[in-house]
Amino acid sequence: MSRGASIPNIVLSSVYIKTFRSKGHIGRKLLATVRCMIFCGIMLAACMAYCEEVVMPYTSLLTSGARDIESFTIGDNVYIAVANCPKEHPEADSIIYRIDDGSFVEIQSIPTQCAEGWESFKIDNDTYLAVANRRNDSTGNINSIIYKWNGTYFEEIQSIPTHGAFDWESFKIDNDIYLAVANYYNDSTFNINSTIYKWNGHSFAQMQSIPTHGAVDLESFKIGNDTYLAVANDYNDSTFNINSIIYKWNGYSFTQMQSIPTHGAVDWESFKIGNDTYLAVANYRNGSKHNINSTIYKWNGYSFAQMQSILTHGAFDWESFSMGNDTYLAVANNYNDSTRNLQSIIYRFNGCSFIESQIINTAGACDWEYFTKGRDIYLAVANYYNNTTYNIPSDIFRKETPTANAGLDVITYDSVLLDGSGSYDGEEGVITDWQWTITSHTDPSHNRIANGEAVTLENLAPGFYTVKLTVTDYDGYTDTDEMITAAIGKKGDFDRDGDVDGNDLAEFSSHYGK
Repeated sequence: MSRGASIPNIVLSSVYIKTFRSKGHIGRKLLATVRCMIFCGIMLAACMAYCEEVVMPYTSLLTSGARDIESFTIGDNVYIAVANCPKEHPEADSIIYRIDDGSFVEIQSIPTQCAEGWESFKIDNDTYLAVANRRNDSTGNINSIIYKWNGTYFEEIQSIPTHGAFDWESFKIDNDIYLAVANYYNDSTFNINSTIYKWNGHSFAQMQSIPTHGAVDLESFKIGNDTYLAVANDYNDSTFNINSIIYKWNGYSFTQMQSIPTHGAVDWESFKIGNDTYLAVANYRNGSKHNINSTIYKWNGYSFAQMQSILTHGAFDWESFSMGNDTYLAVANNYNDSTRNLQSIIYRFNGCSFIESQIINTAGACDWEYFTKGRDIYLAVANYYNNTTYNIPSDIFRKETPTANAGLDVITYDSVLLDGSGSYDGEEGVITDWQWTITSHTDPSHNRIANGEAVTLENLAPGFYTVKLTVTDYDGYTDTDEMITAAIGKKGDFDRDGDVDGNDLAEFSSHYGK
C-alpha cells in the first residue's frame, strides 16, 4: 500500500470461518464470497491509494485541431505555443500565449500550414521557435519556419524545405546546437530521409540525413556523456508494423544503435528515475486496430529492454514529469476504433512499474505538456477533434500545492499555542505534516522544534522568537510561513512597578530586542 493507505478494517473471527466450513457446499460458497469481499476491499484500498487526483481542472483554451502544446520561458515569463491543424482548414493560424497572473493571454497569432508541432530552444540568450508545417491544401512539400524572439514578438529568421514535417527536435552536443526534423511524406512515399541541421552562428545548415519511414517524432536524450536520437517510424508504404530506430552520436554523426519493433509509432518519451534511463513509445495502430499496447523500455547498460506494456487507444503522446517524490507518465489516447471522445490516463511509478493514477476525459488527444510558473504546476492537453468539430477547448490542469499559515504575531507570557490550521492545499489536497521551528533571537539554547497542526509550547524563556511552520502535502510539496512570538515571562512586570502595561513591554524590548 502507498502513502498512508490502509487495508479496510474487515475482521472475520475463526468462529465465523469454522461455521462457513461446517455448512458444506453452501458454507464454501459463503466463505468464497467473504474472501472475495476481503480481496475487493484490499483492492479498493489500493485504488484509493493510487487513484489520486494528480491535477485538477483549471482553465481551457479554444483551439482548432490542436496537435501540440509547447511551453518555454523568456526571462521571468512563461509562454505556451499551440500548434493548430484542423483537417478542413490546414492553413489555420497557431497561437502563442503568455501566463499573466494565472491567466493565459494571447500575444501572437502566427500563420502555419497544418502545424504539427512547435520546438523551443535557446542560443546564447536568445529564444527561438521552430514550427513543423505538415501540409497545405495541395502538398506536404512545403517549408517549415524558424522564428526568433525580438523582444516583443517572434519574427521569421529561416525557412527550411520539409516533407510532411511532423516534429522538430533541438539538442546540444558539446557547444554545438542542432535541430532535427521528422519528415513524414513527400506526396509519393513515406520512405524518405529525415534531416539534422547544425547552427553555424547565423543559421541552420544541413549536417546529416537519416533514412526514416513516415517519421512522426524525434527524441534526443543523454546517457552519461553519450547523446542518442530515437526516431518513431509510423509507416513504410505497406505496413505500420515496422521497426523504430535509436541512433547514437559517434563524435561526427549519428549511427544506428538499436532497432525496436513498433506499431504505427508516433512518439518517443525519454525520462530518468534516479540513475535509470527509460524510453516510452506511443503505438498508434496495428493495421486498422488502435486498441493496442504501448511499451516502456529501460536501459540495461547496453541497450533498451522491455520493462512494461500498457494497453492504449491510438496513443499519440507520452509526457513524463515528476511531482514531489513521484514520477508520472501521461498518455494521450487519440482514437479507440470508434470514437475520439475517450479517456487519457496518468500513470504513477510505484517503484516497480507504472500504475493508473488519474483518468481524464479528452477529445482526440494529441499531446500533453507539463510546465511550471513559480510554485504553480500545470499540465495541458491538446484536444484535436470531438467527432463533430475541430474547434474545441484544449484543457489546462493545475496541481494544488500547499500554503502554510503560521498565524499572527503574538505576545504571550510563558506558553503559546502554535496553530497551523489556517494552512491549506487547494480544494482536494491534503496536508500530511506540520513542522515547527522556534528560534530564539538571543539565546540558541532556547530553540525548540515541534510537530503537529496545533501545538502548545510551555515554559518559554523571556525573549523574541521566530516561529517557522513548514507544511507538506500528500505529494511531498512543501511551503513555509513565519510569525514572531514575544514571551514576556510569567509575571511580565519588567519595570517592577506592580502592574503589567506598555512600560513593561518597552523595558522587555530594551533587554530582548524589538
